[in-house]
Amino acid sequence: DITLPLWKKDGVDWKYGGYLPHIDKNGNITETNKRLYYQGRVLWLYSYFYNKFDNDERFLLSAKTGFDFLTKYCVDENYDWFTEVTREGKPVTKFYDIYASIYTILGLGEYYKATGIEEACGLAVKSAYRVNEIILSPHYQAPGHGPFYEPGTKRLGTWLHFLNALTPLLKYTEDSGVEKIARMCVRNMLQYHWQPDIGLAFEV
Repeated sequence: DITLPLWKKDGVDWKYGGYLPHIDKNGNITETNKRLYYQGRVLWLYSYFYNKFDNDERFLLSAKTGFDFLTKYCVDENYDWFTEVTREGKPVTKFYDIYASIYTILGLGEYYKATGIEEACGLAVKSAYRVNEIILSPHYQAPGHGPFYEPGTKRLGTWLHFLNALTPLLKYTEDSGVEKIARMCVRNMLQYHWQPDIGLAFEV
C-alpha cells in the first residue's frame, strides 16, 4: 500500500533509462548516480511483478527500460557489470563489486522469463560464468561488500547470493554449466561454512 505506489510513480528513470530508487517519502529524488548493486535487483523486481501480478504492461515497460539501460551502458566485453554509472550511463566506477554482477544475473533471468528475449538469458549465463571465474581466482579478495580479505578468501554471502541468482535462472535455462556452478555453491557452503556441531555458518 505504501511502497509499490511510490515505485510506480518515481522509481523508473523514464528520461535516461534505469532506475532512481534514491527517493524520499514524498517521491523527491535525492541522488541520481546509479549503482548496479540495485539496478539488477530493480530489473528483477519489475519483471517479477509482471510475471506474478496480472501481466501489467506498465511493469513490463519498467523492466524493459532497465534492461535497455543496463545492456547499453553498464557491461563490458568480458561480461563484467559496472559498479556505478551516472544518470546518463557514463561509467563512474567500472567493475569492482561482484554483487553488482550477481544481482544483474538475477534481474536478467526474471526478465527473460517475462519476455522470452534470448539476449537476456544469454547475458545471464555468460555473466554467471564470468562471476564464477572471478570468485575462483586465487587472487580474489572478496571486495565490494565489506573489507578486503587475504587473496583466496571466500565469503558465505558470496555463495549464498550467487546461488540465489542461479536457482531461478535454472528454471528458465537448462545450461549444464550453470547447474554445476550452483551445485558448487551449495557444496562450498556446506563444506567450508556450515558448522553442524554448533548450528552456525561462518561468514569467511
